[in-house]
Amino acid sequence: MRLPWYLKLCDAPQLSEAKFYDFAQRIRVEMIPIGHDPASNHSILDYSIYLSAGLKQIPLKGKDNCSYRKAGIGEAQPDLSFYLGENVNVVSDGAAMINLDN
Repeated sequence: MRLPWYLKLCDAPQLSEAKFYDFAQRIRVEMIPIGHDPASNHSILDYSIYLSAGLKQIPLKGKDNCSYRKAGIGEAQPDLSFYLGENVNVVSDGAAMINLDN
């Protein structure tokens, strides 16, 4: 069960650039920006995936460092994630964490 104060932290405007990790009832908040090397690696992977999808005419929408939450299961913050095909527009725009129950 997620604690209410954790959800308030996740939604706090002053922590909008923070990274939140929640595993085994332990919470970690990181305010460290992503550095040169990880950012470069993400960029290469991102472009490669977009190029491959474009050549194969696969609709694609990518997310970088997005947070996803599934009630009762947990949440994840992958470095890169993608919506493919018919799913490219299933998530509406906004700054909130993506709720996988919607």
